[in-house]
Amino acid sequence: MKFIHVADLHLGKNLKGFSLEEDQKYILGEIAELLKAEEADAIVISGDVYDKSVPVNWAANVFNDFIVEISDIVKYIFIISGNHDSADRIAFGGDIFKKEGIFISGNLVPSDGSDIYKKFTVDDEYGPVNFYLLPFIKPVNVRSFYPDAEIESYDDAVKTVVDDMDVDANGRNVLLAHQFVTGGDLSGSEERSVGGTENVSGELFGDFDYVALGHLHLAQSIGRDTVRYAGSPLKYSFSRAELIDKSVTEVTMGPKGEIDISLLPLKPMRDMIQLPPATFSEVTSSEFMDSYDTKNDFFKIILTDDKPIPDAANILREYYPNYVEIVYQGIVDRLKETGDYQAHEEKSPMEMFREFYSLRNNGDMSDEAASYVEGLIREIWNGGDDYEAD
Repeated sequence: MKFIHVADLHLGKNLKGFSLEEDQKYILGEIAELLKAEEADAIVISGDVYDKSVPVNWAANVFNDFIVEISDIVKYIFIISGNHDSADRIAFGGDIFKKEGIFISGNLVPSDGSDIYKKFTVDDEYGPVNFYLLPFIKPVNVRSFYPDAEIESYDDAVKTVVDDMDVDANGRNVLLAHQFVTGGDLSGSEERSVGGTENVSGELFGDFDYVALGHLHLAQSIGRDTVRYAGSPLKYSFSRAELIDKSVTEVTMGPKGEIDISLLPLKPMRDMIQLPPATFSEVTSSEFMDSYDTKNDFFKIILTDDKPIPDAANILREYYPNYVEIVYQGIVDRLKETGDYQAHEEKSPMEMFREFYSLRNNGDMSDEAASYVEGLIREIWNGGDDYEAD
């Protein structure tokens, strides 16, 4: 059996105001072409189908079109919900869809004696392959299914469910899960609880031939090659770990114990690029820009000028229409040298807004404007209860 492992589609996401609708349509089209070219039997989607629990309309339409397209290419489609998804929305229609080879696990509320996970068995030339579908779970979810179990942590929760699966280690078994497995590298665009409280041990998955993980956006294996995060198909932040070429994972299962894993590269419609630190004059020079697709890609611009450039944000938009972020590194470095720099964490919202205004307009706010903005901040900031002006 050959299947493609993907995760963390985050359909409906925008990039600091830029819609990614066309980008996500494009990359799903690439995945569909890979399924066809590789003659894959199945696709597994390991959670975070959507970026929000209530996705925007176009996101649902894009996913619907994708499923319709690939259902004519592969025999089986396996889907679980992630922490960004609404479990009920992902699970809707599952009993009907499985008649068409589309297997879904999303519900986190026990009903009619149902399990928190789903098990589906399909056959290939070497016999049965058991697919266990475990949606993103929290300890509180698992307690509702196993009220007599002692479940204090995420590790306890996953162990309780995996033990209940009663996996036959002599068979061929695949697990879909959406959790933070200890040892995984964060990329910058996913969330993790403070102190690592969501950590789950990879040792819990010893009876599975392949573990198709979602949650982390950097493609990677954890502990052994067959416990893998597929990573997100698109770059969603400018962190160093995420600014690498994206891929999907192809898994070919032969007889028990024979598994081949390869990464199939994806090329986005628009790339995300962090430009090397440079002055305003340099980043707007033709010599500098000739190295990049400035009219198409997304950019993070790092300016080394130690003084504000009048109307820099608007001027740069003419050269880099899709720039996402500007970092005034030169000004920050100068302030650090003079001792005038203060970390963001130590500043009030009003102080940060004053700095932003000054950098954007090359001048200070008027007293009238400052008073108006401070009033807005007081209104927004917890109803004004905890806000302290500078």
